Amino acid sequence: AKSGLKLIEFTPDINSSASPSTSFLHHVILRGELANFRKMLLELGAISYMDRIEEINIQQTAGSMEFKMKVWIAIK
Repeated sequence: AKSGLKLIEFTPDINSSASPSTSFLHHVILRGELANFRKMLLELGAISYMDRIEEINIQQTAGSMEFKMKVWIAIK
């Protein structure tokens, strides 16, 4: 991956949108180093269809860090 992070899971939450919403919630799990996660967050800010980040959970695991996020992605 460009960010140096490994994508573990990217799952849309199909129950997250009530019509006429223009964005959907996705659950994302990444693994890697904190510095790379920070760079990736900065890159996400420049993406036009990234609506918002609702939640970030960071956990230390054996040999790396795990980043769980809830992100809203626009479908305009």
